[in-house]
Amino acid sequence: GAIKIQIGVDSANTLPATKILQQANRVVLTTIIEDTGMGMPSHRKEELFRLFTNIRANRDQPPYIDASSARSTGLGLYLSLKLAKYFDGDIKVTSELNQGTQVKVMLTLALS
Repeated sequence: GAIKIQIGVDSANTLPATKILQQANRVVLTTIIEDTGMGMPSHRKEELFRLFTNIRANRDQPPYIDASSARSTGLGLYLSLKLAKYFDGDIKVTSELNQGTQVKVMLTLALS
């Protein structure tokens, strides 16, 4: 598989336009992380940001995922989303089973 990372200042309509217009002295820093790994079914994406949730440990995953190797506490993505929201941003996940996953992190930052 492969991993691709992009970082940049987003001038597009990543966040609602009214929010950007109200904060003209701010920019949206966008980081996109993509992989070509196993991906996940769309119904599982909702669980990613729940506190203490480890989606790999769930039994409805395909048999090639070994739940005993999942050492997640279920805190990382939960805290990441809280931090993004603190910076008036968001985290969006798109994924397709057996095709990979894309995670887009957007943070609104003040210009100095």
